[in-house]
Amino acid sequence: DILKSITLPESVTEIGSWAFANCNRLTEINIPNSVTYIGDAVFRDSPILKNINFNGTIEQWTSIDKHDTWDADSANFTVYCTDGEIAKDGTVTKY
Repeated sequence: DILKSITLPESVTEIGSWAFANCNRLTEINIPNSVTYIGDAVFRDSPILKNINFNGTIEQWTSIDKHDTWDADSANFTVYCTDGEIAKDGTVTKY
């Protein structure tokens, strides 16, 4: 099977650098609100990633410590939070 979607368990607190780099079939990832750090180039060369589903609020997502290049060279994804969404370019839409 090809990895198209992944759900991280609630026990995950950090997503290490390059964790999902070169996952060229990954379209969706589900991230728990227990995550406090996202490393370098986590989604580099993941060209069809569309949905990052975050089980928390926009405020919680923005408070996660993210490496400056955590989303470098990745697809044009949207982060879906419990109270709105954030486009890759930073545009926020509240529900």
